[in-house]
Amino acid sequence: MVEPATLGTFSCVKKTRLDGFLTAQAPTLHEARLGLTGVVFHQQFEGPVGYFTLANDAIKLNDSEKF
Repeated sequence: MVEPATLGTFSCVKKTRLDGFLTAQAPTLHEARLGLTGVVFHQQFEGPVGYFTLANDAIKLNDSEKF
């Protein structure tokens, strides 16, 4: 678990909605089990350098795949 203060230091160079996602939306998605966010760190940089979210969703099968 990463401290919220550490997550708040993430910056996407260009100020976008991606900057606030880690602190505003990712925890809610995690608690609802709708998405799991991984945070990436690098030893040469302080704070997170990136993140990714795996969202729970469905892949619809076509008729030939249903069998």
